[in-house]
Amino acid sequence: MSFIGRYRLFCTILCMLLAILLSACTDFSNGYRIWQANQRFRNGRHHDALLAYLSVMESPQAAVARYNTAHVYLAMQEEQAARELLELAAEAPDKTLAARARHNLGVLYYRDGEYSLALTLLRDSLRLEPGRLATIKAVELVLQQLDSGSSANSDRERAGMQQGSGDDFGLFSVSSASRRNIFKSGGGDADPALADH
Repeated sequence: MSFIGRYRLFCTILCMLLAILLSACTDFSNGYRIWQANQRFRNGRHHDALLAYLSVMESPQAAVARYNTAHVYLAMQEEQAARELLELAAEAPDKTLAARARHNLGVLYYRDGEYSLALTLLRDSLRLEPGRLATIKAVELVLQQLDSGSSANSDRERAGMQQGSGDDFGLFSVSSASRRNIFKSGGGDADPALADH
């Protein structure tokens, strides 16, 4: 291959790499905007964070932006707007994001006294992200509100709880380094006699 042929090949490869890098810039730029918005939210600058999140709503990171924007709305006491965005985020293809959005919706419905709907959302969250301790605890709180006898006991067992002493139900124990296996669906090796940390 001659010098000119190698030069053309080099230029072609360089142009292809440049095109790939430029196409990735928008993802980087949107990710950076979300990071900036997160920092503003943490610093209590809710309106600035809201503007930054809204600028990313039509990007591939829209689900994350919706989820985060819902938290801004909650901080601003705009619960209805937060619910709408969490409902959209709950349908995200990212299972972790969808699980956390459903968890947060469940908590909102729990606060409003809509325990059945809260339980449904929290169970959906556990199906997507099994063993998440915060969600298991939230399910337990909802079940305490719905407690009506034996049906609540079977609901607790299906939700990942284990029976403790008497009629009391406890969370799965993780008392030592050797026993720190996070709950796996179908597992029943946790010892209710061990204290929870």
